Amino acid sequence: MNKIFNVASGLLVAAFCTAANAVPNLVKNGDFLESSGAVRQQIGAGIAGTDWHGTQFTGWSTGGYNFGFTWQYIDHYGSPGAYGWLKLWGANDGGIDAITANPSGGNIIGADGAFQITPISQIVSGLVVGQQYALQYDWAAGQQFGYDGATSGNWTASLGSEQYTSATYNNVSHGFSGWMSELNVFTATDTTETLSFLAHGTPAGEPPFSLLSGVSLTALSSSFTSAVPETSTWLLMLTGFGLAGLGLRQRRAVSATS
Repeated sequence: MNKIFNVASGLLVAAFCTAANAVPNLVKNGDFLESSGAVRQQIGAGIAGTDWHGTQFTGWSTGGYNFGFTWQYIDHYGSPGAYGWLKLWGANDGGIDAITANPSGGNIIGADGAFQITPISQIVSGLVVGQQYALQYDWAAGQQFGYDGATSGNWTASLGSEQYTSATYNNVSHGFSGWMSELNVFTATDTTETLSFLAHGTPAGEPPFSLLSGVSLTALSSSFTSAVPETSTWLLMLTGFGLAGLGLRQRRAVSATS
């Protein structure tokens, strides 16, 4: 029954992804491949007296304690910032989990969710009022190297005044969550709106970091949205799949004993 339920859930996510990938991405530099300086630096802040002068990612605006990363070095060298080099716990520096490649490729933004919190934002234009848009992104939760204790983290994504917060990941001390994918559906209220991401984390003294990559915002066609059942309908369908699977198992059990 679980297999049938998981297949049905997978079909729902696949349907959203297929529709979103069929039209242009309205987000500029959603993989953070374009930057004003070296990728692995604190965004907008350098180290005085060194060649590290901070960086900015094209199309995006942010400051605070947010960093550019490449996945290979998050738990190796990390990235330099205003207070020195920063890296996260991972298999390369004694952490309990391996930090793996972000699914979409490209570079990564890491944000402290409890210190100098600043949104990562971009102005998106070309929207159609009343049109639905699918926001997809990959994210992960980790902890700054050199600190101990359990942490938690998540992201709040906003388009204009509408916002969604991802599920909170509760991370063990020195742990890394692995990559997770998020899908939110927004309805445009203006032709130009601000897309932003804000990291949240606890506790402040054991720096929780949230990672972000692979951002896309794509229009959902009216034919797709009208074809997708309401949430209650999907629940009934998935329940039906589960009951069908349970009935199949019971029939097999009867056949085996007869």
